[in-house]
Amino acid sequence: MNLDQDLESEDKDRRQEDIRAAYQVAVQMISYEGQKRWSSTSVFIQLSITIAAGSLVPAFIPGLGAGASALISLILSILGFFATVLWLIFLFRYERITYYWILCARELEEHMTTTIQSFQRGKSFARGKIVRVSAENVGYQWYEHLSERWGLHAVYFVFGIIFLCLIAMNAYRFCYSTTILPAAY
Repeated sequence: MNLDQDLESEDKDRRQEDIRAAYQVAVQMISYEGQKRWSSTSVFIQLSITIAAGSLVPAFIPGLGAGASALISLILSILGFFATVLWLIFLFRYERITYYWILCARELEEHMTTTIQSFQRGKSFARGKIVRVSAENVGYQWYEHLSERWGLHAVYFVFGIIFLCLIAMNAYRFCYSTTILPAAY
C-alpha cells in the first residue's frame, strides 16, 4: 500500500514537472513568434521603401526612353504590391502561431496552482478589462486601447495603397509613352 502511494506521488510530481517545462516552452515560443513578427515587418518596411524609391528612379535616368522607364517603374510597383500581400500573409501566420502558443500556455495554467494566471488574466487585460496583479489594478488609458496588431496591419495597408497608386501612375506613364508619344512623331 505504501509503495502504491509513493508511486502515485512520484507520478504526480513528474506530471507537475512536465507541465512546468511545457509552460516555459510555450512562453518562450510566444516571445520567439512575437520577435519574428516585428523582424519581418522591419524587413518589409526597408524592402518596400527601396522598391517604392526604385519605381520612381527610372524616370530620372537620362537616356532611358520614356517607355522603358515607365515599364521598369511599373514592374517594380507591381512587385512592391505583391511583396506587401505576401508579407501581410506572413504577419497573419505569425499572429496565428503566437495565438496558438498563448492558448497552450493558458491551457497549461489550468493544471498549475491557482496563483499562476498570467495568460488567464492576460486575455481579459488584452480585451481592455482591468485586472488585479500584485494587489494593484492594471488597465489601459483611453488612448491605449488600440492594439499594436492593428497598427502593424495599418503599415501594410498604407504600403499597399502606395504601391497601388504607383501602379496606376506608372501604368498611365507607360500607356502614354507607348501610344500617344510615338503617334505624335
